[in-house]
Amino acid sequence: MSHDATSWALKQRGFKPATKLVLWHLCDRYHPDHGCFPSQDTLANDCEMSRSALNDHLAVLEQAGLILREQRRDRHSRKQISTYYRFAFQIDFPCPKSGHGQGEAVSGKQLEPCPENDESRVRNSDTNLVREPVIEPVTERERGSEPESKETRKANEKAFKKAFSSWPTWLTDSEPGAYRAWHSLSIDERQLACEEIGRYVEASRATGRKHICSFAVYLCEKRWEKLPAPAQVAANAPAQAAPFGKMWAARVYELLLAGVTHVGQLTALEQRMVEAGTFSVEHLLAEKQIKFGFPAVNDLFERAAGRRGALVPAYLQAMAERMTAVKVGGDLWQAWVAAHAVHGWPWLPNTGTVEYVYLPEGGPEALEELQALLRGIEK
Repeated sequence: MSHDATSWALKQRGFKPATKLVLWHLCDRYHPDHGCFPSQDTLANDCEMSRSALNDHLAVLEQAGLILREQRRDRHSRKQISTYYRFAFQIDFPCPKSGHGQGEAVSGKQLEPCPENDESRVRNSDTNLVREPVIEPVTERERGSEPESKETRKANEKAFKKAFSSWPTWLTDSEPGAYRAWHSLSIDERQLACEEIGRYVEASRATGRKHICSFAVYLCEKRWEKLPAPAQVAANAPAQAAPFGKMWAARVYELLLAGVTHVGQLTALEQRMVEAGTFSVEHLLAEKQIKFGFPAVNDLFERAAGRRGALVPAYLQAMAERMTAVKVGGDLWQAWVAAHAVHGWPWLPNTGTVEYVYLPEGGPEALEELQALLRGIEK
């Protein structure tokens, strides 16, 4: 190794001694004869550390923008073959050739692992290989600003640790991978990512997902940008609706007009009843549809029977304005009872002492108009 290479590696600031040692050996082991760096097994042996520890230091060098890495996998089996790495930019010092005093500068061209320790060299023309780039950090050099100070670096690492530990899956996530993704973001993006963690996790759980993505995926795909604006969320926040009221009725008919969600099959007992002539197939299927075909509606009815309200989406406000008070037991009430029977819909539960309930204005004849209104509502 030349004195220039030694000085360059050792003068890099902000790194732990072990990381500098890895960089020192990268410079020392680079072979322009082969156009490659040494294998990671060789580097780990030279640095007297494990492969996992070596990868951690390589990740730090990558985050600092000194090296770039890419993984290569077999196109068919998807098995990882090797990790290729190279300097990320032109480094103006001579790297000696093996066994020669004359050297040449390290360039930004692709540098491949040497054929050491039974690791074969892989050609770019091999059609069975695919490249999968390791996340390449956006460095301060690329942003056109000065490299971050030691204090800034510490503040950045502290902010990452706080954000990472607040992620639901942090115990099983890869912290180095998450940090590489974090380092690839701008300062403003990191701040937004932290601010939206709570909203993203809540939104993910609201969809019924059993698993939440890793913190690295959240950062890489900038998933917080896909969340609706807070003002929009506030405008569409569910409202508590009293049973048999306008908003409650709007929700009931939104669900009914959406159609059956579950189609039941006749049981063995019911089949025997049909064979005995006790009931027809059509009658039994109609009953099963009313009981099981609209579970969300039946849940609303069960809550209403116990005089409990329900959370109703705010976007139904326009539809709620189309509801009108109908006297329980009156002519319009009876018309709606018949319409529900025709459509195979469950009817309202016992209203108790309630004398008026809200139902769509215009009677059953206005259902098509109501459905057209629903299609035009932005949810």
